Amino acid sequence: MSKVLVVFWFDTEDYITPESDDSALRLANIFTVNGFKATFKVVGEKARVLQRRGRYDVIKALKDNEIGYHSNYHSKHPVVTEYLRGLDLERGAEEFEKMEGDGLKDLMGIFKVQPSCYGQPGAAWAPQCYKTLRKWNVPVYLDEGIHIGLGNQPFWYGGLLHVFNMGENCIRMQLGGKDEYLEKAKEKFMEVYNRLRSRGGGTISIYYHPCEFNTSEFWDGINYARGVNAPDDKLKLPNPRPADVMEKDFYNFSQYVSFIASQCDVVAVTASELTSHYKDRSRDIYFGPEEIMHIAEALEGRIDWVAQDKWALSPAEVFYLLAGYIASDGKARLKAKFIDCPIIDNRESNAGKIVSLESMKKACQWAWNYMEAHNRVPDMIPVGDLNVNSGEFLMTMAYIAQRPLKEISSIGVQRVKEYSIDRCVADDSRCWNWIIFPEKFSAPDLINLGKLQAWTIKPAILTEKD
Repeated sequence: MSKVLVVFWFDTEDYITPESDDSALRLANIFTVNGFKATFKVVGEKARVLQRRGRYDVIKALKDNEIGYHSNYHSKHPVVTEYLRGLDLERGAEEFEKMEGDGLKDLMGIFKVQPSCYGQPGAAWAPQCYKTLRKWNVPVYLDEGIHIGLGNQPFWYGGLLHVFNMGENCIRMQLGGKDEYLEKAKEKFMEVYNRLRSRGGGTISIYYHPCEFNTSEFWDGINYARGVNAPDDKLKLPNPRPADVMEKDFYNFSQYVSFIASQCDVVAVTASELTSHYKDRSRDIYFGPEEIMHIAEALEGRIDWVAQDKWALSPAEVFYLLAGYIASDGKARLKAKFIDCPIIDNRESNAGKIVSLESMKKACQWAWNYMEAHNRVPDMIPVGDLNVNSGEFLMTMAYIAQRPLKEISSIGVQRVKEYSIDRCVADDSRCWNWIIFPEKFSAPDLINLGKLQAWTIKPAILTEKD
């Protein structure tokens, strides 16, 4: 398989500048002319403003493509990261729903669609959103940032398919009205396209903001920078771009889209179509003793995802399968399902302490029951007289699953050699350089929660579309 997926997406957010409505309309029509669709992630206030302005032509054109959700007010403080800082996963999910729910409701009411995806405003990422997004039946996280990532290709995290942190596979044609920008963009696309084809296929992410085409500065940077909200009656309009440059950019972009669409083995996709190309095949498999043994061996003492050619399992899903396997005395054939992360990252060690196999079986049954009831990995698991953290419990289950159960009577609690999943989450010092944040903004607690949520991370494997 060597197909290359290309997802075009537009953060449709500038609710201040009326001319940005026309830019969104023109961009939507470019895709209509080329016979495929882009994904327009729309801010709740932008949807309301379009309705108030009577721009039903824009609403229809965007809807004829595909609609995602891009927060309620985008850059107006407090932004997502600001109001979720200091909250745990559960309380944060409730706050996210409270703050963003009205925007989603209005978006759905105005466009008459269920949004196919969500992406954070600017760099305002936070891990507490995932439980709420699953509740809202939003299947895809579509954006770009460095907060989390896996190999510059799509991945699963928090139960959502992610196109995020795509690195060298996220490309753009430079705007500025020059022919050379179009030619350089074509060359760059072919470079990435050929590289992915040579590796068996993959996804290219291309994004813009409609307002970029008509203004020379961002609407939010001049009104909400460094933690300050400009009063609603004193909002500044961004400077317009020269008309000839704007027209040239629209023309070049249209040529860019047509060029990409003409390439062999390119499949232009929307956010919702991505889920067909990256279907989670682990849900179709019954894992028996032989598969469980190979999964346990693959961990090698690390908290990590496990993958083969056609399926992948997150650490939380591996935990679920191993617990069910040992609780059934090695007899069960089990299907994987989404299991959320622990709520608390407790790494206090019991490594080396001896427990009996019978106490481990009972503990596995307890953990299985907990996951069936709460759909998440338990923080601590009672094993005899001990309370074992989820990481060491997973390592101990993996040690047991690699051996015939009848040959084991007792075992030492196994140490975690490495939380490999931590490497999928960026350092706090790199994540918050968005101009909207206050000076020296920091949110290390969100990064720590992101590492906890990484119990749910695994690569998304490109498959033939059903």
